[in-house]
Amino acid sequence: MRTFILVSFFACCFAGNAGAGGYLLKMTAVKGQVTYTHSQTNELGQPNNFVGKPKASGGRAREIIFNSTVRKDEKGALILDYQFELTGDTPGQPPFQSQASLALPPGKKVLAASAGGIRYYLEIAGQGAQPASTGNYQLSSTFIFGARSFSSKIAVREGTQCTLILVPQAGLRYNLSLLPAKADTNGEFQVQYSASIKEEASYLVEAKGEAQLAAGAHEKNVTTIKNSKLIMKATRF
Repeated sequence: MRTFILVSFFACCFAGNAGAGGYLLKMTAVKGQVTYTHSQTNELGQPNNFVGKPKASGGRAREIIFNSTVRKDEKGALILDYQFELTGDTPGQPPFQSQASLALPPGKKVLAASAGGIRYYLEIAGQGAQPASTGNYQLSSTFIFGARSFSSKIAVREGTQCTLILVPQAGLRYNLSLLPAKADTNGEFQVQYSASIKEEASYLVEAKGEAQLAAGAHEKNVTTIKNSKLIMKATRF
């Protein structure tokens, strides 16, 4: 599998006009004392894939693979579809991977994902009217199985699937997949989830199902699998 570096990224527009030079995507990832940065220009609707080492401060550089597409929805809002990975010391076992789709209004900084002590942010620089709703959720979750616990946050647009993979040590892998639906008139929405912990080639636990959440409500345990909990909370932004 190719490796993408867990990098938080900031998206900026050149003069706010894709036809005048595209959109400059600035990525910044923070892991402990180390910060990684990378910039690239995306033409509207055209995939842009990067493989290489970004700039690093506070520690050594690691290779990233970053796949991204900037597009517009039917209302003209900017949408970013992306995938990335952070390479690690063990070949074939990158410590962090994430994939999602987001609406990114100009000038709004977003925490795109965090897990395993790594966090990253996205932003489209510039000015523009902030929509009443972007259709984005920030989904927080903690999956507990025995003495093991994995906490994460990931931002995702309603009606689209996001995934997060964390490898905290060689041979141990946490997978999370979420698909939130649009909220009803009461602000509640359904989310399809799949969470698993795998050690070497064997699954220690796997939970799949659907849950009803409400943005801004208290956290909620959504699974009844023996000896495990998947605690979730949602906010809108």
